Amino acid sequence: MLESTRRAARSPFTACIVAALTASSAALASDSRAAENRAFVDVDPPPGARISVLSYSGSGCPEDTANVVLTPDRRTFLVSYSAFVATVDASTKTDEKECVLKLKIDAPTGYDFSIEGVTYRGDVFLENEDVVATRRSRYKFGDPAEKPLMTNRWTGYLDEYFSEIDDLSSVALGAGCGNGNGKHLNIRTVTRVRNKGLGHGYGTVIVESTDGRFAGESYRLKWRRCP
Repeated sequence: MLESTRRAARSPFTACIVAALTASSAALASDSRAAENRAFVDVDPPPGARISVLSYSGSGCPEDTANVVLTPDRRTFLVSYSAFVATVDASTKTDEKECVLKLKIDAPTGYDFSIEGVTYRGDVFLENEDVVATRRSRYKFGDPAEKPLMTNRWTGYLDEYFSEIDDLSSVALGAGCGNGNGKHLNIRTVTRVRNKGLGHGYGTVIVESTDGRFAGESYRLKWRRCP
């Protein structure tokens, strides 16, 4: 009976210890990720970095309608489209367009990089409150890897050129130090426009560059030297 009482008395204390250890582990993991992020700061991109398109497919990016370019400073790569348009009208309830893009990013031996974020740009017009639009993007880097899902939602009335940011700085979308053979990045983007309920409005989301104005995705890279 006395031993049972002692065990009962220790239980709250034990629970506190477990909670403290759990919190400490979470803090260490957070600190480790923060240290990893800091390791990418203020390192000039190395010469020899390359990006190539392995494949792309989907109703939003038929053949010869997507393009990928690494900027000269090697801090950003741009994905542009010429047929990524979803539209509904009085006779259409829902329209959905999808693009699955598979890329290979090569870093010279001795360097590592991460994807810090993505800026997604385009035009949206929603005639009234019955018309809504969404964008969903899922990113997968390497195997295995985290696959963060980012979303945006727009509701009418709306007529604007949008610029939405996916912050990936807290996600492990880094290549990892290797032998310079490159890492694969898979991106699946779905744009959907629909009329709610009995709505019969017009709506469109256009993700294509026109009139000299860029629309598509800008991926921000951050570099570091491998230890």
